[in-house]
Amino acid sequence: ASAFAQLIQTLPLEPWPSDALLTQLPFGRDLAALVDHERDPKDNRDTPDHVRAVVRKALLINEHGLSAVVKTDSEALLYQMAELECDYQAIYESPEMTARGWSAMAAKGYIAVCALYHDIGKVIQRDRHPTIGYYHLQNSPEQTALRRMFRTELDHWLFLHIIRFHDVFGVVSTGEGSLA
Repeated sequence: ASAFAQLIQTLPLEPWPSDALLTQLPFGRDLAALVDHERDPKDNRDTPDHVRAVVRKALLINEHGLSAVVKTDSEALLYQMAELECDYQAIYESPEMTARGWSAMAAKGYIAVCALYHDIGKVIQRDRHPTIGYYHLQNSPEQTALRRMFRTELDHWLFLHIIRFHDVFGVVSTGEGSLA
C-alpha cells in the first residue's frame, strides 16, 4: 500500500504516524520536526501537543460528529450540528461524488490528513505559518510527491487551501487553540 493509504489506515489508531511512516510521506521530515524539540524552534514549544490534539479531534469529529468536541447545552446549536452531519453525508454519498471517487469515508481520511499537515509552516516560522506552509507545500522539491497523494488536482488545491486558511476555519472548527 502507498504511504498515503497507510497513513489513512493508521491515523484512526494513533493520531501521529510512526517514524517509519513519516520517512515515506512527502514532507515527512518536516512533520517529524513539528514534534521534535531538538528541531522545533523555541517559539513552537506547544506545537507537538497541539498538532496531535488537532489530529485527535479531527478523528473524533470523523467518528462521532461535531458533538464529540463541541460541548454545548444549546438545543439550537446541537440541531445545527446534526443538520450539518446529515448534509455532509448527503453530499459525500451523492452519485456525483461517488462518480468522482469520493465517499464520506474518503472525506474523513482527507480531513485527518489536513489536520496532520496543518502546522507544517511552523518548521519555518510560527508567525504567518499557514501562508508559509501553503507556499512550502506548493513550491518545495517534495511537492510532486505530495501532489501524487491526491486523486485530482482539485483535491490537491483544496488541501493546500485548507493548510493556508486553517486558522480561519480548521482550528476554530475543532476548538483547539481557540476561544470558539
